[in-house]
Amino acid sequence: MKKLNSFLSVLSMLVFTVLICSCWSGQAIYDPYYVPQSRQEENLYYIPTTTNLLALSEKNEIGANILNTASDKYSGTEIQTSFIPDTHLGIMGSLSSARSSFLKFNSYELGVGYLKKYKNWNFENYVGWGNGKILNTHQTGTSTININHFFIQPGFILNNSKRTVQFGIVSKFNAVHFNIDTTFNNDREAFSTQQAKSLYENQFHLIWEPAAILRFGWKKFLFHSSYTVSNDFTNPNLHKANSVFMIGVSLRLNLSKNENLNQK
Repeated sequence: MKKLNSFLSVLSMLVFTVLICSCWSGQAIYDPYYVPQSRQEENLYYIPTTTNLLALSEKNEIGANILNTASDKYSGTEIQTSFIPDTHLGIMGSLSSARSSFLKFNSYELGVGYLKKYKNWNFENYVGWGNGKILNTHQTGTSTININHFFIQPGFILNNSKRTVQFGIVSKFNAVHFNIDTTFNNDREAFSTQQAKSLYENQFHLIWEPAAILRFGWKKFLFHSSYTVSNDFTNPNLHKANSVFMIGVSLRLNLSKNENLNQK
């Protein structure tokens, strides 16, 4: 009888051990209280916009770019407009929007600049102001980031004789002011808390955004592609979109030429 009881005890322990091992996958036990960092990194704290390089050179010329954002974090669109009221004066404006399952972004910019035309290339230097907002949806709440910035952007554009192929290089310097408000759980989202704290402690950032732009097509209609890189000199560890690639179309029209044609 004793041997039978001992055998049953050993058998029970073996069965229990097998059941425990079959239920354990070999991975660490996940604590649902803490939000995984990979989820927290879906939220961004700055999104660059595409540099509005006009590449216009004739008086009374008006242009527009309609662009689509290509990014693994979000999708978006931009509409850029420009006008040359005088030979050396340019005016520009843009509207941008982007969204994903975890954020919404909207912004606009206005600028005025000096233009200089040479044989097959142009020089532009614009200064302006912009405003934007990022609304992040976190796992445990939200964060709202209001962004105001002043910028200066010198650029060079190389054209063929008919201006049907254009390549431009531009260097945009932004003085950015951040204002952030949060409602997410700081204990559960340590990475997000660190990012928000950095913006609380230092609200002014200097961000440099060099870009390359290529357009080709016809005189009034061109295909557009551009690539912009964003570098935060104040806080290189700010979690943001580090680059943006955009494709779309460019339209341009000279108003004075249309008026002359109507008069003939």
